[in-house]
Amino acid sequence: FPVILPLVAWTFLVWIVRPVASVALPIQALALTVSPLALLLAFRVNSATARFLEARAQWGQAVLHARNAASIIATMPGLPESSLMLTCRLLCCYGWAMKSHLRTDDQLQLVLDTLLAPSMAAWVGSHRKAPLAILSLLRRTTAQAQAPVATMQSLSDCLSNMNACFGGMERL
Repeated sequence: FPVILPLVAWTFLVWIVRPVASVALPIQALALTVSPLALLLAFRVNSATARFLEARAQWGQAVLHARNAASIIATMPGLPESSLMLTCRLLCCYGWAMKSHLRTDDQLQLVLDTLLAPSMAAWVGSHRKAPLAILSLLRRTTAQAQAPVATMQSLSDCLSNMNACFGGMERL
């Protein structure tokens, strides 16, 4: 706001003075100001496009890692059926939570209430960063599985990569 105020005052002053005194700029002055402005606008558009493409790539990576985590969990031996269903619901909630956090919409609680138990939905909803709370629940739920070390390491890598993707998108 303070930056715009002097510009508005200057524009108003020129608008008032113009009918009294014939104020005209030579075409060279206009040409000298238009070229740098066009370059600045082009750089700004390039920067916005690059950020969009990076966010799109981060979202694709998050989907890939969530899909990998789901396939690892689905084939994990020693995980009770109830825990298996909970992890699937948590993975569904993770995507909604990321979208909700990045767009700052308020529909996440409805999704959490639909997919999770009331106490768990309230716990996730009370966190400032719901995707990280969901990743924490995923880690806790899968930690009790009696799976080989390599499987647990692969799952941990997937969850860590999902965390990194969320951080990258949040940064953008």
